[in-house]
Amino acid sequence: MKYVLASATWCGPCQVVKSRLKSENLIDSVEIKDADVDIAFFRENNIKSVPRLLVMDDTKVVDIVQSADDIIKRIKSGV
Repeated sequence: MKYVLASATWCGPCQVVKSRLKSENLIDSVEIKDADVDIAFFRENNIKSVPRLLVMDDTKVVDIVQSADDIIKRIKSGV
């Protein structure tokens, strides 16, 4: 499984998630996509709001996690 965090620099909750990932040494287990940079990724995956954690199997999205706490829990669980 691969984790992709859909985020934005102007999003307060996104910055909280990234800060928690860094403080808990989990940041390296997540690929971060920025709404202002990775526009094609956001369009391809129909992402309308952030933060969102996409759990992917190769290129297929198998789950989407929405709240900051749930995002951290999911990454910690490694599932």
